[in-house]
Amino acid sequence: MASPEHPPLLKVSALWSLARRSPNKLTRMFALGELICFPLSILTILALLVTAGLRLSGIELPTLWSRSILPLLCAGAIGYLTNYIAVRMLFEPYTRTGWHWLRILTFGLWRQGLVPTRKNELGATMGVEIGDKLLTPEAITEEMKLLAASAIDNEDFRKNLPAMVGPLLRDGIAPALEKLMPQLSMLLKFGISANLTNENLQKFVDQVAIPWVASPSNREQFANGMIDFLEGQSPRIVAFMKTAAEKYTNKSGFGSFLMNFAEGAGILDWNEIGNSLKAELASEQSRQEIAKGIDGMIVKMQQSLERGDHPEALDALRDKAADFAVQMVGKFLEKNLPMLAGQLIDSPAFWQWMSNEGLPALKPRLLNWIDAHGVEVIGKRFDVAGRVKGAVEKMDIATVQAMVDNVATEQLGAIQVMGYVLGIMTGIPLIFLL
Repeated sequence: MASPEHPPLLKVSALWSLARRSPNKLTRMFALGELICFPLSILTILALLVTAGLRLSGIELPTLWSRSILPLLCAGAIGYLTNYIAVRMLFEPYTRTGWHWLRILTFGLWRQGLVPTRKNELGATMGVEIGDKLLTPEAITEEMKLLAASAIDNEDFRKNLPAMVGPLLRDGIAPALEKLMPQLSMLLKFGISANLTNENLQKFVDQVAIPWVASPSNREQFANGMIDFLEGQSPRIVAFMKTAAEKYTNKSGFGSFLMNFAEGAGILDWNEIGNSLKAELASEQSRQEIAKGIDGMIVKMQQSLERGDHPEALDALRDKAADFAVQMVGKFLEKNLPMLAGQLIDSPAFWQWMSNEGLPALKPRLLNWIDAHGVEVIGKRFDVAGRVKGAVEKMDIATVQAMVDNVATEQLGAIQVMGYVLGIMTGIPLIFLL
C-alpha cells in the first residue's frame, strides 16, 4: 500500500516494488492485482466520461463497447474504488480544514477521517482494554521479575558492575559519611553510655586490668613510668616542701630563726633533699611500694564497683568516655574511611564476591519483593491506560496510516481487489439481464 501522501503515480510505483520484492506470495499477488485494478479503474472512469461526452455529441459507439465492455468495466471499477475510498476514509482527511479530494467527492459532508476524528476516544478505549486485559499489573510484575532475574544472571552485566557502580560508591562515600555522622555519633554515644556499667567495668578490671598488672614486665614498665614521672616532678615537690616549711616556721619567730640558721649553716640543703628524693624513688624498695600501690588501687576499684560507690562519678565517666570515643572515631572515619572504602571498591576480590555471592544472594530477595509489592506499586503508580491514551493522542495520523499500510498490506489489498472482482461478477448477470 502507498503512503497516504503519495499521488496515484507514486502509488503505482510502490505497488510495483511490492509485487516484485515482497517475500509473501499472497502479498505479491494482491499488490499485482492492485497494480492492475487501480489504473484500470481510473481509466474506466475516464472512458465512461469520454463515452458519455461522445454520446451527447451524437457520435454512435460500437454496441459491444457501450452495452457490454464498458458496463462490465464500470462495475469492477465501482467495486474497487468504493473499497479504496472506504479504506482511505478511515484516515483521511487528517484535519477538518483545507483542501482534500474526499471532501470534494462527498460535497463537504466527509470532513475528517474516522481515526483522526475519534483518536481521543480510540486512545482511551485502547488504554482501558490494554490495561485490563494485556498489560495488567500482574503481567507487568511478572515481566519485571523476568527482566530483573535476567539482568542479574547476565554475564556482561556482572562484568560491567564495577564500571557502573564503582564511581557511584566512590563519589557517594564522603556525602554519605557527612549525613550519617550525626547518627553514628549518637549511636556510638548511646552504646558506650548503655554498656559502661558497674558490671562491665568489673569485667574489664577482672579480665583486662588484673591480668595486665599481674605480668612482671607490665608492672615493671608501670613502675618505671611512675618513677620517671615523679623524678621529673621532684623539683616541684622540693619547692612545695620548702614553701610548706616556710609557712610553718613563719608562725613563730623562733621557728623562722632556726629555719634561716639551718639554711645558712648548710644543715638544711634543699638541693640535697631533691637529690635524696630522686635516689629514694629509684630504689628497689620504691618500685616494690609502687607495685603494691597498684595492687591496692585495683582492689579498691573492685570494691568500689561492687558496692556501687560514687554513681555520679560513673555517670560523668560515661559522658566523658562517650564524648571522647565519638571525637576519636569521627576523626578516624573522616580521615581514613574514604581511603579504606576506595581500596575496597578498587579491589578485584570485592567485585568477585559481589558477582559470585552478593548478586546471587540479592536475587531471591529482590524477586520476592517484586512478588510481594510489585502489583500494588505498579497498580498505583503505573497508569497503563493513561500512557496508552497519551501516546495515541500524540501520534501523527499519517504515521498511523503508514504503519497500518505496512502491517495490513495483504488484507487491505485483498479488500480492494476483491471489490473489483465482485463488481465484475455482479456486472456479468446484469449485462445479460439488460
